[in-house]
Amino acid sequence: PLSHGLPSRGAMSRSLPTTLRNRWVAGVAVVTVLDADGGFRGVSVSSVVVVSIEPPIVALSLSSDGSVHRLFVSGTMFAVSMLDRSRTFPADRFAGRAPVPDAAFTGVPHVVHASGVPVIEGAIGWCVAAVTQVIPAGDHVLILGEVQDGATPEDTDDPLVTYEGRYRALEAE
Repeated sequence: PLSHGLPSRGAMSRSLPTTLRNRWVAGVAVVTVLDADGGFRGVSVSSVVVVSIEPPIVALSLSSDGSVHRLFVSGTMFAVSMLDRSRTFPADRFAGRAPVPDAAFTGVPHVVHASGVPVIEGAIGWCVAAVTQVIPAGDHVLILGEVQDGATPEDTDDPLVTYEGRYRALEAE
């Protein structure tokens, strides 16, 4: 392939996509959904994108290795809670790096939205969306959802971000 003077290492290594993902600074959020029994399920993500303003649509990328992605079918309601740096513990819990919450989210401060899905308490922003599309994408699944409700209740200049697998601070201007 033409590299226009860029250094090339020949064939792409299997680790390159992971390295590229880790070099992308991203906000951290917890996505929550109800399971078949009405219990709460959640997962930490750093791949939330607002893909449309009108109508308001968000996209998530979830690993197809786990079971959470199977809960997202057309019409399913889910919540996205954007976290600040004081919320590393919930981020770790839903990423499996701390005790995983039970179906009642015991020990996880949250409020239940009118749709039934939990929103993490103290989120710097949140939205509740209805799944409109589920798109297989390699070892992940893209979930598109039309936003039904949301707010940005907390004003902060200290969002929880990740870079190279670690939480980082943004420098103040």
